[in-house]
Amino acid sequence: YRVLREGYAGTELEELNLQRMEFTPLTEQEILLKAKTLLGGKKQREISEYQSQIKQEIAGLNAKINLLESQRQTAIKDITNLYSESQAKITAQVEKNGLYGSTILVNQLTKLETEKNSKIAEANAKYAENKAIYLSQITQLEVKENQTNELFSAIYEKEEIAKGEELKDSQAELERTVFKYNN
Repeated sequence: YRVLREGYAGTELEELNLQRMEFTPLTEQEILLKAKTLLGGKKQREISEYQSQIKQEIAGLNAKINLLESQRQTAIKDITNLYSESQAKITAQVEKNGLYGSTILVNQLTKLETEKNSKIAEANAKYAENKAIYLSQITQLEVKENQTNELFSAIYEKEEIAKGEELKDSQAELERTVFKYNN
């Protein structure tokens, strides 16, 4: 207690001069608009991909229909050639046997013509059946393509709401951060 020490000279503190941060929250409409803007590109990309996939499937089915048509024409041509050869053989056999004027030739040719027509009708029916199946599939795909916007609108409406909630949460977090900084 006897020793005198030099007194404490306190330092003068300068006044703290911090700029306050301002925070202006977005309205509900602004948040939803921002969510729509953020998700708009994704929505268009997915719609385009979906529609191009459907168009590829339709093109594939049209190619199958064209292939069916060429197969039908080939089958009819083969049937016609086969029965033409059979007619020529029967006519040659009848001439060889000397029965050219008889009704046997007419009966045989009529029978062959009937068989040929039934085979052609069968080939046409099979073609028409398969074509109808492919056309119905094409119609279903076209309906799906036309309903694409409705389908994706419902999905993206929910995603926009979810994105809006996410933006609200990040806005609330930013508001708390600004409040802490200002305090």
